[in-house]
Amino acid sequence: MYIQIDYMHLSDIHHAKSIWIEQYRLFASHPDFPTKWKEDTTLLEQFLQSRIESKRAYVAKSQGEVVGFLAYDVFDFHGEKSVFCPVIGHGAQNKSKERVYMELYRHASAQWVKRSIYNHMWTILYQDEKLRKVLFDLGYGSYLVDASKRCDSMSNPAVSPWISEAKLQDREILLQLVQESSEYYASAPLFLQRDKVSEEQIDEYISDGGVFIVWQQDQAAGFIHANISDQDDMINLTMNQSGSINTLGAYIKPEFRHQRLGEDLLHAAINHVRLLEAEFIHVDFETANLLANKFWLKHFTPMLLSLKRNIFKDAIFESMGESDKTKCW
Repeated sequence: MYIQIDYMHLSDIHHAKSIWIEQYRLFASHPDFPTKWKEDTTLLEQFLQSRIESKRAYVAKSQGEVVGFLAYDVFDFHGEKSVFCPVIGHGAQNKSKERVYMELYRHASAQWVKRSIYNHMWTILYQDEKLRKVLFDLGYGSYLVDASKRCDSMSNPAVSPWISEAKLQDREILLQLVQESSEYYASAPLFLQRDKVSEEQIDEYISDGGVFIVWQQDQAAGFIHANISDQDDMINLTMNQSGSINTLGAYIKPEFRHQRLGEDLLHAAINHVRLLEAEFIHVDFETANLLANKFWLKHFTPMLLSLKRNIFKDAIFESMGESDKTKCW
């Protein structure tokens, strides 16, 4: 099969949309995932239109038929110019998936490297094992998992008496826990940097509600932060009015782990968003966070997997002439 890669045009959106809907049907049909994204494609169409206008979208065709597409963004990731292809930014016919994705990436990555963009990031549907293998074989590594859960799949768990919703008088206690969690993320083997949180931000989160602290013998042992989204987000496939465990996230002090306190906090978070009429609750976590990986996958269904690859610049320069090296910089 001969595959031709070219810039995507508005006339290709209809075919790309059909491919994406079929992809979602195949790999995101679990009850914990919303059906909205295969029924309402407005945001998908808007995303593709904007990337076509900025020349950041490619289409793969075979004998004039659209068999795949790839659309992306360019941004700074930890100070490094990067490309990001979100889950709505790509798709391929399942029967020729590996070949189509290889050709799309071959073409796109050549253009990215010419522009000195060496950090390449994708988000894919977690259950799409064919695509995951293609990207792993290309040198990508897993980075982040997004997982989802229907709130009504947990039958009204009782909130433990040692769980309390944070009040303003708990500001210093909560801030100390958040700072300790940041130190945990920065340690081996995670090496993840989190944004600093100020007292003013802590006050804001507490006032908004949804921050819960678990206590053990009058000592704060951990926290969880759950809130409600105020818009549809097709990059993460989360819906307006969905619950989310984000911003501050969740954390248990080391000496209190393996005592089911995490489950108690999760029950409090789910009850909170359920009272606010959330149908789903969402969480994302870094795959390098092995404790979180085990915990969240026990309670949630993984939906998306984000991966990244960093191109070795020295290998690129070895294959270039001196004039080409100058152009790269």
